[in-house]
Amino acid sequence: MKLKKIRVKSDISEAAEILEPQLSKRMEARDIYNYQLIFEELAVRLLDMGVPEISTFYGSGRNGFYIDLEVKNGKRCDIFEDKREVADQDEEQETLLQLSNRILSLYSSCIKYIYKNGCNYYRINLMAHEKSEMVDEIIDYYENDPSPNKNILKCIARNHYTTLLISIINKAVKHGTIAMIPIFTSKVIDYVLEIESFMDPRVLACIAAAFGSIALHMVCLRLETVVFKSFMHSTENGLKRALIKKLQRLSITFHNGMQSGKIISKLLMDTQDVVDLIRKVLANGIDISIDFIVVITVSILYCPQVLLLYLVIAPIAVLVLCRFKNKIRVANRDYRIRKENASASINEMLMLTGLSRVHGIQKTEYEKISRNLDHVLSTANSFDAVNNELELMSFGVMQFFQLLTFSFAAFMAFQGYITVGSVVLFNSYFTTIVNAMVKLMEQMPDIAKGAESLSSINEIMLADDFEDEGHEKLPADARGNIEFKDVSFSYESSGAVILKDVSFRIEAGSTVAFVGGSGSGKSTMLNLLTGLLPVTAGEILIEGMPIFTLNKESYRRIIAMVPQNSVLFAGTLWDNLTYGLDYVASEDVLRVLEQVKLADLLESLPDGLNTFINENGSNLSGGQKQRISIARALLRKPRILLLDEATSALDEESERHIKNTIDSLKDKCTVIIVAHRLSTIENTDVIYELQGGSLKRYDTFKDYMDKRI
Repeated sequence: MKLKKIRVKSDISEAAEILEPQLSKRMEARDIYNYQLIFEELAVRLLDMGVPEISTFYGSGRNGFYIDLEVKNGKRCDIFEDKREVADQDEEQETLLQLSNRILSLYSSCIKYIYKNGCNYYRINLMAHEKSEMVDEIIDYYENDPSPNKNILKCIARNHYTTLLISIINKAVKHGTIAMIPIFTSKVIDYVLEIESFMDPRVLACIAAAFGSIALHMVCLRLETVVFKSFMHSTENGLKRALIKKLQRLSITFHNGMQSGKIISKLLMDTQDVVDLIRKVLANGIDISIDFIVVITVSILYCPQVLLLYLVIAPIAVLVLCRFKNKIRVANRDYRIRKENASASINEMLMLTGLSRVHGIQKTEYEKISRNLDHVLSTANSFDAVNNELELMSFGVMQFFQLLTFSFAAFMAFQGYITVGSVVLFNSYFTTIVNAMVKLMEQMPDIAKGAESLSSINEIMLADDFEDEGHEKLPADARGNIEFKDVSFSYESSGAVILKDVSFRIEAGSTVAFVGGSGSGKSTMLNLLTGLLPVTAGEILIEGMPIFTLNKESYRRIIAMVPQNSVLFAGTLWDNLTYGLDYVASEDVLRVLEQVKLADLLESLPDGLNTFINENGSNLSGGQKQRISIARALLRKPRILLLDEATSALDEESERHIKNTIDSLKDKCTVIIVAHRLSTIENTDVIYELQGGSLKRYDTFKDYMDKRI
C-alpha cells in the first residue's frame, strides 16, 4: 500500500506517523521504533544526496512486514557507496553524517537495494534474518526427546538422514571406484601374458575402465566437498550456537559453579572433536566397509583359500583393538580434564593480570599455570605412549600377515590355482586391508576423544539449572513500580542469610538509594531485582506482577544497569555505546554523550565514534570508562536504571554532571543507586540502609546523616 511521497525532511516524520498504526498491528513497540528509525535515517540520507522525491510503500510478504522506498531520478543513488567527505561539514553536521554512515553500514543487511531502469529501490525488512534450523533441532532434541541416553549424533542422524544417506552413497561410490582398479590391473596383466599383445580389445577395455573409475572418483570428490564437507561445517556451527544458546538460558548459579575456561574449552575444542568424530566414522567406516566387501567378494570368486587366511587375520586385529580400547578411553578422559583445568587457570590469570602485578605475585601465578601445564604434558605423554604402543603392534602384526599372504598367493600361482595377475590383485588388496586396519587403529584415539567430547558437551546440554522464565509481558505503559513483599534470600552453598523478610515499595519515577557495609546485601538486592537470583521466600512485584511470571528478556529491556567495574570490550566506541541495541538514532547518541560530558572526549579521539577501544578499555581512564557505561545505559531509555557504585571512579566535576543527569530523569525513570560516596545520594527521595539482613528507611538525606552523627 502507498504511504506518502516525501519531498522535504519535514515530510519524513508525517510519513512515520502514518506508518505507526500499520506497524502496531503486527509487532511490539520496540520493533515499531526500529522500523521507524531506519526508515527516517534512510529517507534523510536520500534527501541529503539531492533526491527530489521519494515514493514510499508498505506491505507484508513471506519474510514479514516491509517498507519500500522508491526513487525515480534516472541515476544511481546508492547510500552504501556515498563517500562524501565529512570534513566539508560543520562540526554538528560532521558528527551526524558520521553517525548516519555508521548506522546504515552496520544494518545494511536489513536493507535490500536494487537499481533498475533508472529507479532506485530500497526495501527495509527487519524480519529477514538468517535462521539456524540446526540450533533449534539440537535444543528441541535435548529438551523433548524421551530417550535416557542422549547425544548429538542421534539428533543429527534423525534430522539429516537424507544428507547423510547421499554422503554415504557418494563415499561408497568414491571409494568403490578406487577399489576396482586392482581388478582391472590384474586383468590387463593376465590378458597381456595370455595373448602377448597390448592392443587386444580386452586390454584396452580394462585400461579404459580404470580411467573411467578415476574420472568417477574425481566427480565424487567434488560432490563430497559440496555436500558432506559443507554439512560438517554447518554442523559444527550449529553445535557451537546451540551450546551458546543453552548457556544463555542457564542460571547465574550454574555459571558461577563452572569455570569460564572450562566452558570455553567445551565450546571450542569439544565441538570440533565431535564433528571430527562424525567425519572420521563416516569416512573411514565406509572406506573400510567397502574394502572388506570388495576383498571378500573377489576372494570368493578367485580363490576361497585366501579368504580363509583373511578370516584368520581379522580376529587378531579385533583383539588388538579391544586390548587398547579401554586404555585409550581412560587416557583421553584424563587428557581432556587436564586441558580444561589448564584453560580455566589461564583464563583466571588473564583476568587477574593487573592484580597479580600490583601484589608482585607474577612468579606465584607463573608456577600455578606451570603446574597445570605440566599435568597436561604428563597426561599427553601417557596418551601418546598408549597410541604409540598401539601403532607399533598394529604395524608389526599387519606387515607380518601381509608378507604371509603374498607368499601364500605366490605359492597358489605356482601350483596353478590362480594367475600371476591374481597374485598382484591379492597383494594389492591385502595392502588395502592392512592400510584399512592400521587406519582404524590410528583413528581409535580420535574416536575415543570424540566420544569423550560428547560426554563433555552433555554436561551443558543436559543441565537443567535454568533461570526462572515466565511468559507474562509487562504492559506497554509500564513505568517502573517496584515492590518487595517479605523477601528473604540465602545462598544454598553456604546457607548464609543475606535478606530476611524485607518489604518496601518504590514508586515509578523516584530515586532510591541503598547503603550499607560490604556484604550487607546491596549487590544481592540488585541481582534479585534483575531476576538473576530467585528469592528464597516472599515475592518481588514489578508493576504489580510477580517477577517470576515475567518473560525475563522482555522485562530486562526496560532495565539498564551500570556496574561498579565498567565492562568494555575490544571494539569501537560506537560498538561499546550501542551494545545490546538493534538501532539507535543519531540524535539520541549525541544527546546522551552531552549528558554524561563525553562530547570533549569524542572530539579528542582520532576517529571519533569509530575509535578502537582496547579490551577492558585499557586505553581510557577510569572516569571515561565509567561515563561510557553510563551513556550505554541511558541509550537504552530505561524505565528502571540501576547504578552500582556508578560514580566511584569519577572526579568531583564529572560526578556533579552525572548527578545532574540522574536528577533530570526524575519522573521519567525509576533510579536505584547503590553507593558508598555520600555525595552521590544527596538528592535521592528515599535511603534504605541494609544491615544484618534487615532494612531501615530514611525519608531524607538529612535523616540519614543525623543517624550517622
